[in-house]
Amino acid sequence: PLGSGDVARDVYDGGMVGTKNVIDAINASGSVKRMIYTSSMAAVSGAKGASLPKGYEWTETDWASDDVSPEHWDHPRNSYAKSKVDTEHFINAAADASVGLWDTITMNPAMICGPILFKAQVGQWIEQIGRLAGGLEPSWPSKYDMYYNIIDVRDLVKAHRLAAESAADHKGSHGGNRYVMHGSGGRSALRFGTDVTVVIKENFPSFKLGEPATVTSAGKTITVESNVLNDCKKAKEILRATIRPVEDTIRDVVETSIELGIITPQLHA
Repeated sequence: PLGSGDVARDVYDGGMVGTKNVIDAINASGSVKRMIYTSSMAAVSGAKGASLPKGYEWTETDWASDDVSPEHWDHPRNSYAKSKVDTEHFINAAADASVGLWDTITMNPAMICGPILFKAQVGQWIEQIGRLAGGLEPSWPSKYDMYYNIIDVRDLVKAHRLAAESAADHKGSHGGNRYVMHGSGGRSALRFGTDVTVVIKENFPSFKLGEPATVTSAGKTITVESNVLNDCKKAKEILRATIRPVEDTIRDVVETSIELGIITPQLHA
């Protein structure tokens, strides 16, 4: 489909309508026993994060729509998060309506990173890590410094498989049948211009690195804060998910960016 031309509407409808097609196929098959839905941390965390106490840890009980006014929640800028929240509820209702024929488990990752297999994969977070290693400033979602919450794609895929095979009572667990997949290797939010930079420097000490901007064109210093934490304690406990050190993930992003010719490192003299 070409879409409506309204990006926010297309993002929302793409999530909901596309998922409905999958559910219709599941119901028609009569053989599918479990649906694993890849949602997002966008369905867990959100606007209320700014009002939470320092050190608050997001869990599966949190929904991005919690304590958010309808006017704010329905704003086009929230179309992605809203699509994920509504799709989770829609899938859960559909599974309940199947009366035991099939169930569902939701995985909630955020910044998915890992080795790049081919150039067409380059974009979003992995592209920005590569740009930093290549001596460039970030280009998405802006040039400014921010916090990254990374989950390794290899760990995420393994957790999906574990969820598909698990006989645990997922629906009856704390927060229900959803799993936060975040807080790589025990580390939560990493500031791009400092924490991520340090990891790259330690692995590639000869590289001249790029820097995210911290001052606006008007000369105003931006505020870069992260008061909340992410971890996947529940996934580790129930699914037996394993999470590698985030340093390994960042290193592998840079190495494969070089191997595929995506970046050309600038070296110190």
